[in-house]
Amino acid sequence: MKKNYYQILAVKLSANIEEIKKAYRELAKKFHPDKNQGDKEVEEKFKEISSAYETLSDVQKRAAYDLKLEEENIRLQQERIQKEKTFNKNNLNSTTKNNGLSVVLGVALLFLIIGLLFMSTDGNDTKGA
Repeated sequence: MKKNYYQILAVKLSANIEEIKKAYRELAKKFHPDKNQGDKEVEEKFKEISSAYETLSDVQKRAAYDLKLEEENIRLQQERIQKEKTFNKNNLNSTTKNNGLSVVLGVALLFLIIGLLFMSTDGNDTKGA
């Protein structure tokens, strides 16, 4: 979806038609191509402003736009949730693997220590006898 029309006109989602008209008129004056001849960026900005006004000032177009905006927000939220689930799953798998490795290394270290203790004990018994 293109840039948010409410953001373009700098109005709230709850803005009424008068607030939308006022915002449009102020921005249209500032970015009108006749005031900024030859400036392509300003011309594009004016087109954005006009498109936003055309949509938000018409009740039916605004309702359809709001519905699309809500659908886009839901889609983005679902994507974010899916990414979080994937991230959490990957972290859980990584943690589980790391914990498994820690257990194996811990057991190996324990056997090494026990082996060294037995070797040390066996060596002391032969010296003392």
